[in-house]
Amino acid sequence: MTNPTRVLPPRKPRFSTPLAGVEPPGADSDRLNAWARPTPVIIQQRARARERALAMASVVRVVVLLATDLLLLFVGHASVNLARGGDELTRLAFTSVGFVPRGTFPRIEVITAIILGLTIFGNYRSGPRWKNVTTLLAGSSLGLSLVFWSRLWNGASIETIIAFLLLLGIVAAVLSAGRHMLYHAVQKISPSPIGVSRAIILGSRASADQIARAEAVSMNQRIAVVGQVITDAALPKDCLGGLSDLVWILERHSIDSILIADQLHEDVLIDVLELAEKTGCTAMIANPVFPFAGFVPTVIKRGHIPFVRLTRPSLRIPQLISKRIFDIVSASALLVVLAPLFVVIAIAIRVSSRGPVFYRHVRVGYAGKRFQMYKFRSMVRDAEKLKADLAEMSIYTDRRVFKIPNDPRITS
Repeated sequence: MTNPTRVLPPRKPRFSTPLAGVEPPGADSDRLNAWARPTPVIIQQRARARERALAMASVVRVVVLLATDLLLLFVGHASVNLARGGDELTRLAFTSVGFVPRGTFPRIEVITAIILGLTIFGNYRSGPRWKNVTTLLAGSSLGLSLVFWSRLWNGASIETIIAFLLLLGIVAAVLSAGRHMLYHAVQKISPSPIGVSRAIILGSRASADQIARAEAVSMNQRIAVVGQVITDAALPKDCLGGLSDLVWILERHSIDSILIADQLHEDVLIDVLELAEKTGCTAMIANPVFPFAGFVPTVIKRGHIPFVRLTRPSLRIPQLISKRIFDIVSASALLVVLAPLFVVIAIAIRVSSRGPVFYRHVRVGYAGKRFQMYKFRSMVRDAEKLKADLAEMSIYTDRRVFKIPNDPRITS
């Protein structure tokens, strides 16, 4: 005999629809019509509007970037032709004819190939890649390779290699300069930071206040916190509303980011994440889930199963080498620049007290390694011997730490 199938009761909606005629917390008269629509309708309409906005932004971005690249490439191609055929530019013409002979730089083929290379390497996608020099160089290299592939293999010579590298560098530099000029032009047109997010903080009042005061949020020019959505039973008057009002708050205030300030219950968190996905919002957990100071969580996959890897940020070998080179070069330069000041300090030390100019002492560095430390002497010559007589005057009870006010060993 089989067990009868258990029928679960329908799940109560997480995000409610306000009662007719009841004005929600903080509602303004300009957008009260939003409260007359059911929650699913708002979610669907917002999702469609978000999709249309993203599609339009992608089209505008691609059209503007493509027009800029085509203009630069056409101008560049015309400049090469002018250099090859102009009598008044004999020297430049001779050089360009040697590097780029006639018939090897067809306009349509070259421009089409470069645009195709830029597309393959994601130079027309959203994000920082559109003005990244590395991806522009990779896309230009692929495009020029498609055109010059046969010549590089059939007639490879020092001249053809130099020609290819020269063209590659010029094309990448021109495209990069054009896109950076476009970026600065956009900044001039829109003085406010590009991509400012209108965000709300979701969580208990204590956690929401803590996140709102955090420097990463309060000092972040790309996040504009509109208000707080409190999950406590008693809602404060200055909040935007409770968890059940989340859909309406997203709609009324045009929110596109949700900062989660608490470790919500699993089903609550899933509902919030699903709502964020449907309405086109970015959900960010502002409160660390793992209370391990100094460790950074990173999501990785092992056999299609996600794991969170905890690592402590540290310098790698290339970074350590770069830091060491920077330290040596900077210190050497500062020694030369500050040499006149050091001479004055040395003379002042010799005049004010007897003894050497420099004080030497063995210190312990990284991994317990000892090294000889040099500094300008600021105490009398026998300061170490006098330390034992002054031990009782130290402000610390621990004998390993010594400090007294108005130390008589310090020179003028």
